[in-house]
Amino acid sequence: MDIATIIGLISGTALLLWAILSKADLGTFIDGGSIAIVCGGSLSAAMISFPIQNLLSVAKVVKNCFFSKSRNPVALIHVTAFWRWKTSPVTLKILFSYLGYRWPWTERTRI
Repeated sequence: MDIATIIGLISGTALLLWAILSKADLGTFIDGGSIAIVCGGSLSAAMISFPIQNLLSVAKVVKNCFFSKSRNPVALIHVTAFWRWKTSPVTLKILFSYLGYRWPWTERTRI
């Protein structure tokens, strides 16, 4: 688990509890109906918006927040450099024209 995830979870929870408890006790802010509306509405909106396969795969994505493999930055640099040299100017020109941009390196500019 990344240290930033732990710090974020702890600090977010602590700040939320501090904000609630500084004005009243915790029981004032907890309401069963409100929790049901928020959680049920969020789940219903997600079920309307996404196919069931995507919703079932959310657990795998959430798991990555807590149990992720450490990545080697040197390997990422090598992969990026490889794809930089693998990409030819012709490929970039096709991509630019597909996106509707003018390819600026083939036209001469007047000064």
